Amino acid sequence: MLEAEARGGRAADPILIVEGADLLRRILIQDVEEMGYRVEAVASGAAALAALESASFRVALVDATISEPDARGLGAWAAARDASTRFILLVPFTGGEGLAQEPGLFFGSLKMPFAQGDLQALIENALEDDPAQATAGSTNA
Repeated sequence: MLEAEARGGRAADPILIVEGADLLRRILIQDVEEMGYRVEAVASGAAALAALESASFRVALVDATISEPDARGLGAWAAARDASTRFILLVPFTGGEGLAQEPGLFFGSLKMPFAQGDLQALIENALEDDPAQATAGSTNA
């Protein structure tokens, strides 16, 4: 069963949040909703794959500490489709950098802690229709 929280907002497609830590997931939900976006949040890579199969997302915020099999699953999902979903990696103080090695998967990344404005700017860049934006680099606060 897909455990997800969906809320209202301005974007046509909701933003998917993949965060295993309940408190961080709630903070991210609140921050993204305050930006005016609809949100669907899940706690694992497996739940993220189920969400990606059942709905359309332009942006997915992904916890860098998800398991390696879940990270490979997300990479395989993106590679198997001409997906318009832009994945943004959320990197903790320490660890998680290995997930950034998934070639071509991530639109950008943010190292925690980050300012809400930095997250909003990266989300807005990811939502741009210009395909050249897909090569944007990391934004670190």
